[in-house]
Amino acid sequence: MEDDLQRKVIKQRLKQFYGSDTNNSLVDQNDPLNIDSPSFDPQLYLDKSLRTKDLSDLISEEKALTDQIRSLDSDMQTLVYDNYSKFISATDTIRMMKSNFSYVQAEMNSLLQNIASIVSVSGAINRNFADKRKKLSTLTTTQLTLNKSCF
Repeated sequence: MEDDLQRKVIKQRLKQFYGSDTNNSLVDQNDPLNIDSPSFDPQLYLDKSLRTKDLSDLISEEKALTDQIRSLDSDMQTLVYDNYSKFISATDTIRMMKSNFSYVQAEMNSLLQNIASIVSVSGAINRNFADKRKKLSTLTTTQLTLNKSCF
């Protein structure tokens, strides 16, 4: 009897994990005696169990349900702890990215200041050498003209 009940529990867990047939799921969803159904009626389930099962079957079922509850509680606790650790890890990652981004932002501000300084110095150099560039251009043109006239 106990082995049979354990097989049913294992089979039910496998069905829950892998999913069951659509026909079975439709029937199970509306069955007030199905513990996993949203329309489960505990009083009806208890009354039927008391009428159809003997004491040893009831004790076995109680033990199986208790084991299943403990297992599900343990699974739920594991999921909570796993998700909590993932949440903490994500928070740490965001904090680290934020601090790294502050560093990058400071570097970008420094780079912008340097670029502005370079643009300013480049403009000053262009202004300072503009006259000399014109004179050099004039002298080059004159030299080319003289070279042509000499030959």
